[in-house]
Amino acid sequence: MKRLFLTILLGLCMVNLVHAQLSKAEQLKYIRQLYALAKQKVAQNGKQAPDKHMELVLCNKDDGACPATKEVVNFFFEEVREYYEPGMALSGEGVYFMTRKYTCGDIDIYQEWLFDREDLGKPVFAYQCQQQNDGSQLESRYYWGPGGLIEMKSNDRDADAEGFAMLRYAQEFLEVFNKIANRNESGK
Repeated sequence: MKRLFLTILLGLCMVNLVHAQLSKAEQLKYIRQLYALAKQKVAQNGKQAPDKHMELVLCNKDDGACPATKEVVNFFFEEVREYYEPGMALSGEGVYFMTRKYTCGDIDIYQEWLFDREDLGKPVFAYQCQQQNDGSQLESRYYWGPGGLIEMKSNDRDADAEGFAMLRYAQEFLEVFNKIANRNESGK
């Protein structure tokens, strides 16, 4: 078992090393290709794998002090098999794409996260669009590689330049997903 663990660890290090050695342009190209594949998979999800989509809806009523809010988080996932010993596989669900729509009064925010195929649960891309009162939109795009943030593009002068909030949201929602989707697994 120890040998298998070391072999897997070495393999993961090699994948990350190869990915880390890619130029910025190559990393961005890789992320954009992953995004296109994920969007195709999401489009096909309803037809071919409706059981690989989970929607979480959170609402509160207008109590006079705060306007009504509605938050809808969509998780698109696939089965992930992990091998701990030869011939012994444990499977769980791993999110490859996630969206969030948040509405509070006249505020509308839409967000997306794309997760690495090699390391599900690790965001490689995030997008945020906030509808403004004047009809304009503030958009931010974040691209991450093995070494951290590769690039950030935004027309919002107040955008989180490092993408920490987007990473935090991704982590928080993935924790909720894992507690729900993988609740029958031991150790999770």
